[in-house]
Amino acid sequence: MRPIQFAMSAGLAAIASVLALNINPLLAEVQAGNQAGNQAGAQAGNQAGEPSPILAQAQTRPEVKLKLIAAKRVTTRDAQGQAQVQWQPLSGNAAVQPGDVIRFTLRGNNVGTVPAKQLVLQQPIPKGTQLVLQSARMVQGSSEILYSIDQGKTFSRNPVITVTEEGRAVERAAPAEVYTHIQLRLSQGIAPQAQIEGEYQVRVGS
Repeated sequence: MRPIQFAMSAGLAAIASVLALNINPLLAEVQAGNQAGNQAGAQAGNQAGEPSPILAQAQTRPEVKLKLIAAKRVTTRDAQGQAQVQWQPLSGNAAVQPGDVIRFTLRGNNVGTVPAKQLVLQQPIPKGTQLVLQSARMVQGSSEILYSIDQGKTFSRNPVITVTEEGRAVERAAPAEVYTHIQLRLSQGIAPQAQIEGEYQVRVGS
């Protein structure tokens, strides 16, 4: 069975390109308050011949740096024969086999001088993998964790599908194979110079 090759590259939004496994960039939306007021203030200052406040605004707005980290689960046994789980970082060109479990860590740092409010981190489930249900959690910070089964159009905590049983439509919990996106909604945002971190796992398909 041929391994799946994929390449990881670090950065503001880490991207990995693979043959059967396509890891898309981490998406983030930050809704900064008072944007309309700041723009109006800048226009008014220019009209009055006063210095524009744009530079000052740039120095006091939130600036969130994002990073996506991948690691593969490796199980070994110690001298007593007990199973030991380790996470092997994936970087450069790495190979994963069907059945391998990959852990993705989403990390955000606010390097700005004001809180980043109403922060939303959104990530598609890579093609060729399935989300490991109940694996998503916050390591640092607090967030509402939501999921999508319709390509990111809608999100909910517990997605459901409608199936027909004995001639009537009933709702059932969505199976792992139909999950398409995961979303972290940080209602408390990120304080200046603070960090949040969440993680989830996927299993490589055949």
